[in-house]
Amino acid sequence: METLLIIQARMGSKRLPGKILKKLGDADVLSYVVKRSREISGVEKIVIATSNLEIDNSVSEWCEKENIECFRGSEENVLSRFTLLNKIYNPKYIIRVTADCPFIDIQLAEKMLEAIKEKDVDFIFYNEEVIPRGISVEVFSSKALRKIGEKATETYHKEHVTYYAYENANEFSQIEFNLPEYLKHPEMRLTLDTEEDYILLNLIAKRFNNIYEPTTNIIEFLSKESDILKINADIQQKSVK
Repeated sequence: METLLIIQARMGSKRLPGKILKKLGDADVLSYVVKRSREISGVEKIVIATSNLEIDNSVSEWCEKENIECFRGSEENVLSRFTLLNKIYNPKYIIRVTADCPFIDIQLAEKMLEAIKEKDVDFIFYNEEVIPRGISVEVFSSKALRKIGEKATETYHKEHVTYYAYENANEFSQIEFNLPEYLKHPEMRLTLDTEEDYILLNLIAKRFNNIYEPTTNIIEFLSKESDILKINADIQQKSVK
């Protein structure tokens, strides 16, 4: 297998419990994430990686209903879920998606996957601070994930799957991905952590009523509707450490 896409998902959010199965437009958040992920060209397998806690039984049940594979593992050591899936499927490349980002940019993910294949490196790095939070994915090699699994020791390394690589970038072959200009809107927040985020994302979902709406259209819409951006403008992203 060349490319495995792993969606990490859990119901136990402290700020917005059960967020990934909340209704979004005519669907739910996880449906948006999965269906947009399926549109990424080059992906051969998608697995949802959740925890073995009882609270995440609903995620497993959702996967069974939607006929998508579900893998369950440690709640706190998210990295271990990824390393185990890496051993099971032995892909060459992995795309990491989080289930609280219903509007991932399909075209951006495809370009990143093309770039890592062309350059045959461990990691695609980019400046995530200049684009809307919640639209990007991570792309890395299975070899890089094995190294992270072997070397990561800090608790936050295990909770935040690739953070070891960002702190120790010199240990990995890499390229800097040049982000397209149309994505450079750091004032936009399209991830789901709070009730304010949910209100904004639901407005977008109802405005377009299309799970597959291109991210370019969403950004264009928000750039003309600055009042909508105020809904979650004051939300602070939780620090890693």
